Amino acid sequence: MPAHKPRQTGEAPAVHATEANVRRIGVIMPEYRIDFDGIEWQSPIPGVRQKSVIDAGTKLRLVEYTPDMAPHWCSVGHFGLILEGRFEIQFGNGSRVFEAGDGVMIPAGDEHRHRARPLTDVVRAVFLENV
Repeated sequence: MPAHKPRQTGEAPAVHATEANVRRIGVIMPEYRIDFDGIEWQSPIPGVRQKSVIDAGTKLRLVEYTPDMAPHWCSVGHFGLILEGRFEIQFGNGSRVFEAGDGVMIPAGDEHRHRARPLTDVVRAVFLENV
């Protein structure tokens, strides 16, 4: 059976991880390492850029936030780790500061809606999300 590989956000369904496809797409190495250097940055909104890989209903995102991000409420769930920088995240019951090394676990839903504000020039984080 051919090997399976994750796909980059916006690509066609997953392709088999043949050596030629790995060279062409640059997303995964034969040893199952995700090559984020081979994935182009995408910017869903000003002040946010991300690189994503999707596999089996799970998305892994490397995200960078800057103070240029417009304030907005979000009800999407997030499960991840702050790699660099400091974030203030406002919830319905107050605000909390997250910084490098902090885990983030925000359930999905309007009762957990939140909005983030970078407190440093760049905040880098990784998130796992169901898709």
